[in-house]
Amino acid sequence: MIRFLPEVNGSLEEACRMFPAIGTQIYGYASRYGGNFPFCTFWVIEDEKGEPLGALGRFHHTMRLSCQTLPPDTCREVQEFLQMMSWNTLEGPAGIVEQMSEKLGCSPQLLSFGQAMERPYSLPRLSLENRSIQDEIRENPPLQEVFQILWDSVPEFSVVDEMEWRRDASHLLRHNGGKYGAVPGKAVAAVAAHSPCWGLISQVATRPEFRGNGYASALTAWCVDVLAGEGRSAALLCQSSQAERIYIRLGFKAAGRFAVLHRG
Repeated sequence: MIRFLPEVNGSLEEACRMFPAIGTQIYGYASRYGGNFPFCTFWVIEDEKGEPLGALGRFHHTMRLSCQTLPPDTCREVQEFLQMMSWNTLEGPAGIVEQMSEKLGCSPQLLSFGQAMERPYSLPRLSLENRSIQDEIRENPPLQEVFQILWDSVPEFSVVDEMEWRRDASHLLRHNGGKYGAVPGKAVAAVAAHSPCWGLISQVATRPEFRGNGYASALTAWCVDVLAGEGRSAALLCQSSQAERIYIRLGFKAAGRFAVLHRG
């Protein structure tokens, strides 16, 4: 059964822990917005006994799925649910998103894959050789500067609506849902969502002319230490083998493949 949630509850929290890198996104948005925003809605997927099997969250036109596995009947129910919903992008555990893609009749060319990665807060704090970069990091710089670095650094960001992004980012900051770190004019990273046990690191970007100097490593380390100070483990989604090597060096481990389906 797929049940709409107007507010965060224990079932959602449990379901979000099943795939933390995506579940933390769902929980973080749900705790900031609740289910009464037209661009932001949430559901829990339950079995016949009411036990959570997973969570769904829709943000604007992106649907996110947190789960480990789904029984065939439940998978069909989610597929039918998606067919009724308005969405452009589906993000979730690779095997399930692939199955959904096939059932929905989408071309395999519309799928992309990556690795969910996790780092327990119990690991030692990070100590990088280049302390001068860490000294350059500024917390919560102007959002206009953050957006400009992302615009200049991430090709996919060219289609992001700036005002929509700034609305969400400013809401995140106002409600203590996360924070940004930046080396001004050069690189940024974000703790983009919180759940009780996890924090999501995202939007790690370095302007092309400054790459290879350790900015991404330093900013990721800064995010990890922010989360560790709160007793939270760090999770992230990675679609680049080069970035994955950086994260492994910082103590992250692979925690399962994810897939992104663009309907085209």
